[in-house]
Amino acid sequence: MDTDFSIGAMTVEDVERDDTLLFLNNSWVEYDLGGAYRTLRFEALYDPESSRRPQVDLIVTDQAAGRTLYEQTYEPGLKERVFVDVTGVVTLRIATVKATGACCPVIGLVDAEIAPS
Repeated sequence: MDTDFSIGAMTVEDVERDDTLLFLNNSWVEYDLGGAYRTLRFEALYDPESSRRPQVDLIVTDQAAGRTLYEQTYEPGLKERVFVDVTGVVTLRIATVKATGACCPVIGLVDAEIAPS
């Protein structure tokens, strides 16, 4: 899997939102949490302008334990507020996986926050 991840702006309901975690195609980012956090919160958005683009899986994993904490398949235009229990997680991975051969889906995580234990 490549990592076409960035932090930038995404327009949500006609409002530009800065500091959005942007995932394009198959991409991922890892964070070293050191077991010191309790909850990851974000609003996940699949760019509604992507109407002819494929479904995309958004997956949050505990890399050290090899377990999936959250997994959801997104369609273009889907918007969802997500809360993930990250208690005890040392290395957190957030990844997107698109359908084989499909092009260019964009998933944005808006207002991402992580709460300490």
